[in-house]
Amino acid sequence: MSKNTTLKTNLSSALFATAMIIFLVNIGFARSNDKTNISEANPSNTCSNPTANALGYNAFVRNEAHLGSGDTDGPVAIGGDLTLDGIITVAGQTAGTNYFNGDSEASSLVVNGKIIYDHGQGIQLNQGFAKVGDLQGSFVYDLDNNRVTTNTRVTPGTYDMIPRVQVHNKQPANSVNHNNLIDFEAAFTGFLARSKQFSEFDANLEIDAHNKIRLTENQVNVINITGNELLSLPYLTFENAPNIDTPLIINVDVSVDFEWNIFNIAGIGDQQGRFILWNFYNAPSITLKGGGTLVGTLFAPQSSVTKNSSGNVNGQVIALNYYHNGGELHHHVFEPCIDNPTDNCSVVVNDQEICLGDSTTLVAVGEGTVVWSTGETTPSITVDPTETTTYSVTITKDGCSATDEAVVTVKSPEVNIGENIIICLGDEVTLTSTEADTYLWSTGETTQSITVSPTESIAWYKIEVTIDGCVATDMVDVFVTSPEVTVEDQEICLGDSATLTAVGEGSVLWSTGETTPSITVSPTETTTYSVTITKGGCTAIDEAVVTVKSPEVSIGENIIICLGDEVTLTSTKADTYLWSTGETTQSITVSPTESIAWYKIEVTIDGCVATDMVDVFVTSPEVTVEDQEVCLGGSATLTAVGEGSVLWSTGETTASITVSPIETTTYSVTITKGGCTATDEAIVTVKSATVSLGDDISVCEGEEVVLVATEADEYSWSTGETTQSIIVNPKETSEYTVVVKQGDCEAADTILVNVNSVTADAGSDITITKGETTTLTASGGDTYLWSTGETTMSIEVTPEVTTEYAVTVQKNGCEDMDTVVVTVDVDMNCSIVANAGDDVTVCIGEFVELTANGGDSYVWSAPTIDGVIRDQTIRVSTRRNVEYTVKVFKDGCDNFDTDSVMILVETCDGGGDGTNRIAAVYPTLVNSRTKMSLDLKLEKKQKVTISLHDLTGGNKSTVINRFVDQGDETVDINFSTLPQLSEGIYMMRIVGDGWSKVEKIVVDNKKN
Repeated sequence: MSKNTTLKTNLSSALFATAMIIFLVNIGFARSNDKTNISEANPSNTCSNPTANALGYNAFVRNEAHLGSGDTDGPVAIGGDLTLDGIITVAGQTAGTNYFNGDSEASSLVVNGKIIYDHGQGIQLNQGFAKVGDLQGSFVYDLDNNRVTTNTRVTPGTYDMIPRVQVHNKQPANSVNHNNLIDFEAAFTGFLARSKQFSEFDANLEIDAHNKIRLTENQVNVINITGNELLSLPYLTFENAPNIDTPLIINVDVSVDFEWNIFNIAGIGDQQGRFILWNFYNAPSITLKGGGTLVGTLFAPQSSVTKNSSGNVNGQVIALNYYHNGGELHHHVFEPCIDNPTDNCSVVVNDQEICLGDSTTLVAVGEGTVVWSTGETTPSITVDPTETTTYSVTITKDGCSATDEAVVTVKSPEVNIGENIIICLGDEVTLTSTEADTYLWSTGETTQSITVSPTESIAWYKIEVTIDGCVATDMVDVFVTSPEVTVEDQEICLGDSATLTAVGEGSVLWSTGETTPSITVSPTETTTYSVTITKGGCTAIDEAVVTVKSPEVSIGENIIICLGDEVTLTSTKADTYLWSTGETTQSITVSPTESIAWYKIEVTIDGCVATDMVDVFVTSPEVTVEDQEVCLGGSATLTAVGEGSVLWSTGETTASITVSPIETTTYSVTITKGGCTATDEAIVTVKSATVSLGDDISVCEGEEVVLVATEADEYSWSTGETTQSIIVNPKETSEYTVVVKQGDCEAADTILVNVNSVTADAGSDITITKGETTTLTASGGDTYLWSTGETTMSIEVTPEVTTEYAVTVQKNGCEDMDTVVVTVDVDMNCSIVANAGDDVTVCIGEFVELTANGGDSYVWSAPTIDGVIRDQTIRVSTRRNVEYTVKVFKDGCDNFDTDSVMILVETCDGGGDGTNRIAAVYPTLVNSRTKMSLDLKLEKKQKVTISLHDLTGGNKSTVINRFVDQGDETVDINFSTLPQLSEGIYMMRIVGDGWSKVEKIVVDNKKN
């Protein structure tokens, strides 16, 4: 097709044919219009507006759309499904002009498919009504939970569920479900044709080196640009603005997925978006990014468009699929009429795809007389080829002609599930389809492969698949075969044989490997034999169990009995019995006298014979043990003489045991041999010696005591002495032991001699003033006797002169004495030391109590006190730092002493955040050369200000004003670097983040 460089915007009468074609394409848009002053959806026959079939919708989407965040000023129409995955406002400014089904409001949200509820709040439909073609999975409410008429909402379940479509109108619930209100397929057929047509326009405008453009007035301005060229532009500046007579088409050639960080567009405003068309005629997908605003309509009828940008689109979005994730769509509908080139003729027809057996409509877009390769002369024709076919169309106008071709691809998919199959009864077979998009078997299964196990003799299975939108079928027969075989179970006695015979038709194979119908077997234990008959490729199997009856009889294990005992021998259950003794009962009783006797039995069980034998051993053991004598505490060894296993009455099982009884005791021993026992006893006689030293004794320290043992033959004391009695004089509590001997036996006893000691303590010497009474307190005993004659632990004395007092204490029968000197000093009674207490930090206006000590009467004075206060404790409040002075007096004395205390006032803000700790400020007595240190413990980094103030509150110097790090830190203050301070008292104020503290500092320049 030849291209022109100048395109006129007025529609000549020669364009009537083209308008008619577009009208035919739009027949599917016809709808009822009960409103006055509302324009029809069908485009005017006097204007070729390329976006007219979008019906003024802000976003017009052929297939699916995802709406996440942001908003659209105008209405939205979606030809497929809508997914809600965020919160977005739709039709924020206008509902549009499309009224369907006699509604009172325009349809501002049209969804031809269903709504998919993903996440988020959903859509706020600010104006107009909603139309949903498929309400599967959706519920419409025009009444709230109280059954009151309310604004309509469409939810995935209950009334309050989200995400949802919230209509801001009381739309009748029964008006929501309507489909096919808009013919999206016809609209996009026209869009694709116009997009292709625009792409073939010659460019008549270029972007200069400074990224500027100047439009030519009263014509269609065309820029042809590649995707890479578009990405290289940093910005675009308009030197004049487009209008309805001076529109701009920007054809973007990008045949791959395209990501565009939208640049800034200068020189025009939002309203000029009505006159700019961005024609992306071949991009598979477009992703808008960044914060720039796209001025104009995004015309991408074959592209999936994703809007990730935070900026706006001042125009329409016409796309195959649309994903709105941010920013806004401003409702500026493309207005200009774009005619076809008038100085030649052109025609456009689009390729199509159909399934075999279907038909499609080909539409020729162009002006003039139409002739198709089929001979038809209408602008559109319907064809149903059986194979891929190329159709050509020629348009003739004013002596020139133009031809275009459309390839109608006929998709004739095939599916194959294989040849017919023969299987054996009980077998499974897997049927597998060739690759397809979807599968549906006659069994209802939808997988590519299914596994079947038919039981009827013939079963058929059919599959229906879709491949690229077209359907194909195939079928297979499964034939089931089933031979039969039987063989009977048998029973034999051990050592006998059995004949097994297979009954059935076919070749025979036994589990023994034999292939004859009958086999003879002689198993030694019960055995299962299987036989397989094969016929027609299938097998049948049966089994025969040959039970080998091998009866068993038992009359028990060999037996050991004692001489003279009887034993009963019993056989297990049988049919008949025969003992070697000739008896025929199940049990017999025997009492053999020989050392070994054997007995045999023969039984019959279920026609088979079994035998068993047992030996009976006869035993007769003997045992002896001797009596013994021991001293108490000694031991004796007892030995059992005899053969067999030993068991003593003590529980021991050795031949000899050692015993240490404390009294005469009889021990028994039993020897067991062959199940027989023999017992004997031994008496162990216990001989004992005794001794006693009597009860424990208590003595006073230094006393002697005589220890006497009871009568015995020999004595041995722990002191080494060997007499019956000994004399001891222990210095501390001691134990004494004596060991005595009587005959061959010994005995021992121990006595404890407790040594009691007492220490008197009259207390430390003391000094008192004349006439003063003091208390003397003694300790160390249970009873007390003072030199004054008093017997209490404490006494009060008032000596006139220095005096020594003695006290005697007793405890546990022992006594001791101590003395104490009370010195009388006649010059001590008028010594006075005044104490006004520690300095106090308070909040402004806070009351505090000050208490003095050191005398009998007190006189307080301060600048804030009118006169004096004669109390020991005073309660004061001040709004500035004040020093309070107290004079302390003693009764009867002429002298006095003074002391002072500082009240330090700070501003309190209700408490800080607990982020400071003042560890120490030192020293507090300084001169102009002193270096002071301030220890801080901070729980977070913060600004700290340290300043010096005089007692009036005046700021003398700011010492520190900086940030201090978290943790422990020592701040050094060098007074030599500060302004000279006169001697006196100053307040150091420390202020942090939400806290403050005041310390008193004394400046003494005479201090070294």
